[in-house]
Amino acid sequence: MGHFRLGLLYKKTGEAYISAGSEFSMAWKNRKRFANSQEELEFYTEYIDYLNRKYETEGFKNQSVLSKSMEVIQEAFKLTGSDPELLINSALTYYYLYREKSKSDKTQASANRKRSDAYFEISEKLVKDTNKLNPSDYRTYLLACKLYLDKIGELTSETGQSGLGESEEVEILKNKFADSLEKYKTFKPASIPGDPYVLKSIN
Repeated sequence: MGHFRLGLLYKKTGEAYISAGSEFSMAWKNRKRFANSQEELEFYTEYIDYLNRKYETEGFKNQSVLSKSMEVIQEAFKLTGSDPELLINSALTYYYLYREKSKSDKTQASANRKRSDAYFEISEKLVKDTNKLNPSDYRTYLLACKLYLDKIGELTSETGQSGLGESEEVEILKNKFADSLEKYKTFKPASIPGDPYVLKSIN
């Protein structure tokens, strides 16, 4: 589809992400016109990646971008749940959703906690599914590190609960983080700098 290909071209140049968004939006509205399911899946995967980057570029504040990404993910998973790029991009969306809910309005703490826990579990499952298909992708382990770091921080913060069950969960998460960190170090290409968020936690 023309809108998708043009949007992809804009996205890859990195200079016109607003134009890319406009083309992707048009392709989304006309998604029933894709010639085949392979091209449709490619579009969904690229669109989710674009939306994640848009959320990052706009300062991690525009939750409507994440809502749109969830909508695209639901359509993509009607086609397949075993594409590595789709899985890692979807896992990142749900990681961002988890972070949003974990820091949301404290007057609705109980509801937000349930929602953030659900998003955490979805993101973790998607990470594990990605690992099964592509066990040497350093991006997966990087995302796992961030996921576990944030969950540990949530459970050990002043607002987090500190019961015996929670403390046991923290130890499990620390072990998961350590394992993910070692694999991240193993598979990260030397040409790519270490992630400052993760490195800060171990210094």
